[in-house]
Amino acid sequence: MLDTLDTVAWSSLSHAYGDAADVPDLIRRLRTPANEEALHALYGNIYHQGTTYEATGPAVPFLLEVLADEDSPGRDHLCGLLAHVSIG
Repeated sequence: MLDTLDTVAWSSLSHAYGDAADVPDLIRRLRTPANEEALHALYGNIYHQGTTYEATGPAVPFLLEVLADEDSPGRDHLCGLLAHVSIG
């Protein structure tokens, strides 16, 4: 599914700091050693202080795919983000 990440019109969606053009790269970085920085950024922009945004929903399927990959680092923290998003 990450193959379709760039088919979403992210720049036409918004998050806490404006357009969501940065979201695809942040999601990809969740699978790298820079995952903590990417997760922190996602917490700040698609889920900010208890608020979800236009880009939050479209990001969820991709976050779930990263979570399903047992080789992805920081999966427990990603579960936390998804839990917060689901509660809103």
